[in-house]
Amino acid sequence: SEALDVQMACVAKVQQDASDDVHLVLVEHVPAVITLGRRGGGEDILASTEALAERGIETHVATRGGQVTYHGPGQLVGYVITHLGRRGKDVRSHVRKLEQSVIGTSAAFGLPAQRRTGQEYTGVWTAGESPRKLAAIGVAVSRWVSYHGLAMNICTDLSAFDLIVPCGLSEPVTSLAVETETHPTVESVLPTFIDVFRDVYCI
Repeated sequence: SEALDVQMACVAKVQQDASDDVHLVLVEHVPAVITLGRRGGGEDILASTEALAERGIETHVATRGGQVTYHGPGQLVGYVITHLGRRGKDVRSHVRKLEQSVIGTSAAFGLPAQRRTGQEYTGVWTAGESPRKLAAIGVAVSRWVSYHGLAMNICTDLSAFDLIVPCGLSEPVTSLAVETETHPTVESVLPTFIDVFRDVYCI
């Protein structure tokens, strides 16, 4: 709720502002939360309310696109607020830039990552024959102002994804730590992500 309040205050400011600035809100959700996007339903939450409460996980309905996802410790979440009406009114390009920000960050830590074709595969996946999901993407647009954004698994407890059907897919989910067999943290990845994001958005 706190992160959403920050986003919506920024959305209101951008809607009234004449600039085309890009605002990036970076958070790590503690305690963890499960969010239901516009296409999400309770059937995609596999754990009971009691089981979620035991793990301290809240559930919230979100205005972003997509279905059900998890945000928690060890995950870098980036909320991007910008006026797409002043950036070509191209939502698809915005989503691709979010994906590229993760792909570039992943590459900097030695992990090749990729997009996959098909709307259901929006996000970032490991490269190779058996792709695993590294980051989820979900955006909302109000009066051409974007908000919500991306969630990149850095050193996330991946067992949390067993509580849901992530983004409506039965595909494996992974993290930077698992794939590189190293010990990155959100704090250690943050400077690289910011640098890559700036390059991608030309800011």
